[in-house]
Amino acid sequence: MQRTVLSYILLTLAALCTVSFAHATPDPMVIVPTAGTTEKWHGLLRREIHRMVLRRQSPGARNETAIQQLDLQAWAKETTQKCVERLQTITKASNPSGIAVCYNLPFLSTDSGVFAADLRLYQIAGPGGEWAEVGGSIDVALVYNGAAVQLRNESAEEAAATQQASANTEGPQKVQEFHFIGQIDRLLLQTEKTDLQLKTLLTPNITLISTDSGGKQLKTVLATNEATFVNGVFSDLVTSQSQNASTSSAAAVADVPFKLPGTRIEIVPIGLYFFGSYLALSCIIFGYGTFERQRFREQYRKRIAQKGALSGGRV
Repeated sequence: MQRTVLSYILLTLAALCTVSFAHATPDPMVIVPTAGTTEKWHGLLRREIHRMVLRRQSPGARNETAIQQLDLQAWAKETTQKCVERLQTITKASNPSGIAVCYNLPFLSTDSGVFAADLRLYQIAGPGGEWAEVGGSIDVALVYNGAAVQLRNESAEEAAATQQASANTEGPQKVQEFHFIGQIDRLLLQTEKTDLQLKTLLTPNITLISTDSGGKQLKTVLATNEATFVNGVFSDLVTSQSQNASTSSAAAVADVPFKLPGTRIEIVPIGLYFFGSYLALSCIIFGYGTFERQRFREQYRKRIAQKGALSGGRV
């Protein structure tokens, strides 16, 4: 009996240690692009996705009622157009693979922490460096700081809407597309979070992993600020932040009076202080040496004159 109780206690402690370690060091979710990805919900939603789609367009859902009324087909078409429009403004890739990210959230339940994520990868520039020799497939690693996600299959209607929008829009070519269903850590939901805090929790770190022709593993981190939250949840927050930043910058420029550049020293001239000190010390040393040489010359002339006078008197 004592051994059984002791075994249960040890198993409980091991489970608690495992859970604590999992929260402290979250493992990245590696996505291998395959055609037949199986869909597993694991109880994250209380109803199937087709029961939540009622063919009504919405920029993003934040509660249970709005989630039920979300039209994912219209949302997918609109997101494709907005992703291409945003990425057309980017002229240089932030990583050697030449791939840019468009990441958006169709819905987020602030009560339960359940959310859907849409990740699209676009080729905006040619690969450079070692990535130019990549011949195989490219894997994607996704890491959330306080959330877990599971891949879901895209419906035929969503795929058709995305394909139609891509055909009607000129811009960067889409490399791959992933759809997720996820859950925010319930411990983090015990305290009320602002939209900015939720946005930080639901912005993942995205890494591309591949191998070159020689078998060397290559990794590069994708910038998530290129086309993030252009549609759906937090799109209004990103737009308002951009508008506020632009307004503040314009107001700051307008309030600053014009100053002719080059008319005053705007920084502390430390180099000038050092140069002035060395110059003054050099002048003192050379000046003192010159003064001493003049004194020695005068004394020498006096001694010569005195010797000459004495020699002339004896003759």
